[in-house]
Amino acid sequence: MLKTWTPWVGAGALVGAAIAGLTSMEGLAIVYGVCLAVVAAQMGLLPETVHVREDLPTGWWRRGIGGLIGLLSAMMGVGGGSFGGMLMTLCGRPIHQAVATASGFGIAIGAAATVGFVVFGFGADGRPPLSLGYVNVPAAMAMGVLTTLVAPYGARLAHRLNRKVLRKAFAIYLLLTAVSVVVKAL
Repeated sequence: MLKTWTPWVGAGALVGAAIAGLTSMEGLAIVYGVCLAVVAAQMGLLPETVHVREDLPTGWWRRGIGGLIGLLSAMMGVGGGSFGGMLMTLCGRPIHQAVATASGFGIAIGAAATVGFVVFGFGADGRPPLSLGYVNVPAAMAMGVLTTLVAPYGARLAHRLNRKVLRKAFAIYLLLTAVSVVVKAL
């Protein structure tokens, strides 16, 4: 499945990085807040059994939706699990398969967006020391190491908690974060 989605997700991430480089911080914050609110609404309001399709899109729909997942994920600075997981569950995939596949999108999004943020941020004013374009190397390394170290603990905790409670609590957290980001942007 990743073979047929990854090129389009990666291409979308590259375009998203270019658009993010041209967009104001306020504009990016609004995109972030609106997209996060959509994910929160799907997670908090729709039961897991709601499907808009019984299978994943194919052909040009797959290419377009894959590109959109990459584009929005890069603009938001997220790995793609949010949109990929949401798409797959809405298309009838079991949550564990959706999460596993969508996490694979993170590699394509991360690699393409990083290249895009380096290229499109080259020579930008106001960057911190040790930055390549819009990518601050020490911060990226610290985030990579910390994420790698704590991800297994988060996964174990998520599997121990009640799914419905976890889903609702995370949806509320996402919604509050979305509102906070949009309010600060305005």
